[in-house]
Amino acid sequence: MRLSLDRRWLVKLATVALLVPLSLASAQRGSTARAVSRTTADAIVDTLRLYYLGYAIGRETYELGPAASGFALTADFEYNDRGRRTHLAGSMLLRRDYSLQRLQVERLTDSTRTVETRVEIDGGRATVERRGDTTGVEVPPLAFAISPYAPVSQHLALLRYWMAHGRPASLAVVPGGPVNAVHIAVSGRDTVRAGGRRIVLDRYAIDGVVWGIEYLWIDGEGRLAAFTTAGGGGLSLEAIRTELEPAYSQLMRRAAAAAMADLARMSRLVQPVASGLVALVGATLIDGTGNAPVPNATVVVNGGRVVAAGPAASVAVPAGAERIDASGKTIIPGLWDMH
Repeated sequence: MRLSLDRRWLVKLATVALLVPLSLASAQRGSTARAVSRTTADAIVDTLRLYYLGYAIGRETYELGPAASGFALTADFEYNDRGRRTHLAGSMLLRRDYSLQRLQVERLTDSTRTVETRVEIDGGRATVERRGDTTGVEVPPLAFAISPYAPVSQHLALLRYWMAHGRPASLAVVPGGPVNAVHIAVSGRDTVRAGGRRIVLDRYAIDGVVWGIEYLWIDGEGRLAAFTTAGGGGLSLEAIRTELEPAYSQLMRRAAAAAMADLARMSRLVQPVASGLVALVGATLIDGTGNAPVPNATVVVNGGRVVAAGPAASVAVPAGAERIDASGKTIIPGLWDMH
């Protein structure tokens, strides 16, 4: 087993956008762009079935069509998970190049309507309102707005904006911290069967909207076919157009395979800091037992296992060990988020 001091690459593994060969991206670029141009003149009205951890929990109905200034998207997103009802209404006003004028997401109950997120972009400035707090954010020329996770159909508008602006390597998205860098890439092409039909879908990977890669499938008419967060930073949320629901399991398997392939590829790019017998010296040690932190600690690792840990005065560096200066750093046990 190999040891790496810098664990920041683990976060990158969870969030990096899939890289694909240029030939694949070029081959798919033409067909999807033509599909988008065929559908922009008419409104798209679709219903998505929502899944959470593999269980059907609700639906989203959305409409994307022409408006006075360009295009408008309206969405009604509702699900019930273990007795807890979530109901959101979303709207987007887009210019003719799909750049965003206004985004608004409201949380609905039987008696109230509360704005969760509102964003307006005008030139190089965005006004962002979230849960009552309003801030002004400077944004670059390529900027969009999306509320994480829901409504799902926002991602279709994001993809169309990306396509309409030359498929840039990255674009800024608000709200973020204050701005997120989002990367979109062609991830693959999947053929599934639903309703006795063979359906070809283009798959895209979206990195940066949430913590983790999201996958979006678009059909030959430029309509949103399916979506999944692929179990990124949160629990897995999926959506699929109702008439394609028989293909749900097929597409989720494709998303899982794509994510695993990317993790495997990235792991091959990471070079270990050291392996074998290693001594980390000078760091502050938190051993996870509740004891006070240990300054100037020594941690000895042999073959991937910690064999000794404690104050430098009491833990000797073994002969032949590779010595790594970890001064100014903190060593903690590995953590696993089990919610």
